[in-house]
Amino acid sequence: MINAILRTGGRWAVSWMCVGLVIGLWLVVQKVGIAQPGSTGPTAGFGPCLPILAAVGAVFGFALGLIYAAVMVAARPLRAKGGTATWAARTLPRLT
Repeated sequence: MINAILRTGGRWAVSWMCVGLVIGLWLVVQKVGIAQPGSTGPTAGFGPCLPILAAVGAVFGFALGLIYAAVMVAARPLRAKGGTATWAARTLPRLT
């Protein structure tokens, strides 16, 4: 049960890290034009936003994934009680 929760949290962390990285890249391209390493002047502060946004996305995704997985594990007996004949029980996501 704990493995399923941590595995789901890890998958969500990777997904949200990619989202944070894409947002960081978009911000750098929008502010700098073309991101060039070693730039000085007003555009020099945008380089650290890539790893920072990726890390923030990963932390947010891991926390959100843990909450999602814990709720799904807690609701597993309720889903099993209804049987698989109903539409909702067939379509609810399950942890593997």
